[in-house]
Amino acid sequence: MSVEAPEKMWAKVTVEVSAEAAEGVADVLLAAAGGIEERRRDCRVRLVAYLPADRDAEGDVQRIRGRLEALRAAGIDVGRTSVTLRRVRSEPWEEAWKAGFDVIRIPPRLAIKPTWKEYVPQPGEVVVELDPGMAFGTGSHATTRGCLAALGRAVSSGSAVFDIGAGSGILSIAAARLGARRVVAVEIDESAGRVARRNVVANGVEDTVVVICADGLRCLCGRADVIVANLTSDHIARLARDVVAHLEPGGVFIASGVAAGHEAAVRAAAEGAGLGLREAVQEEEWVTMVWEVRGDATAAG
Repeated sequence: MSVEAPEKMWAKVTVEVSAEAAEGVADVLLAAAGGIEERRRDCRVRLVAYLPADRDAEGDVQRIRGRLEALRAAGIDVGRTSVTLRRVRSEPWEEAWKAGFDVIRIPPRLAIKPTWKEYVPQPGEVVVELDPGMAFGTGSHATTRGCLAALGRAVSSGSAVFDIGAGSGILSIAAARLGARRVVAVEIDESAGRVARRNVVANGVEDTVVVICADGLRCLCGRADVIVANLTSDHIARLARDVVAHLEPGGVFIASGVAAGHEAAVRAAAEGAGLGLREAVQEEEWVTMVWEVRGDATAAG
């Protein structure tokens, strides 16, 4: 007599938030979830995560609400928010969710490939493989794509790279794949740091990438050829002065997570710190900015 396997249950967490605050919430979900769906409408984002039923999902919900309050206190416009939790049975969404992700090509030379997909790289193309669970960090978000494209132009063999607010580790892994000799991934959230370490090991770049739990650049010694930060506008503005002290002459600072309309405030802070804007590229409502240290700032330093 056969015995049917018990139905698999999941805890479904749904978060409604502004586009500006979405990434700050998503890293909490990313550390907990087997997958994140992102659905956009105008300036609103709905994040949906499925957590194992035996996980303390109520605790995760409290952490999400705490993050929303922290973002609000930091001056981020989180908009009208909602966080809901309900138990659901295993459904075909598991395979459908997985099928929704494909290889993402990031010109000039990067491709982000889900681990279950077959893909033949183009000549000279660098492939980063990520687990399907890391949905928010697979290059599907405009801010991540902007950083990856800029890294593809900035990182060369032997570069030293600092990745501030590393999240899933995708930018650090990409930098290593692009030829960086040393990458320091800095992540303030311990849970997200554990996710980044798993991805680093899974991609076989643990000899190049070190993940540390810290806040910003001030804990780091030395300088980097490339500093990348996919954060929020206010965080980038505050980071600018530390960037000047940690960037090698001729190096670049890649910053994304700048909401369209907030560029002026970020630009004022960066220029006041001694940075000069090299390029700014907008995709959807997000701007990726690439900075270099001005000659007069280097001389003053």
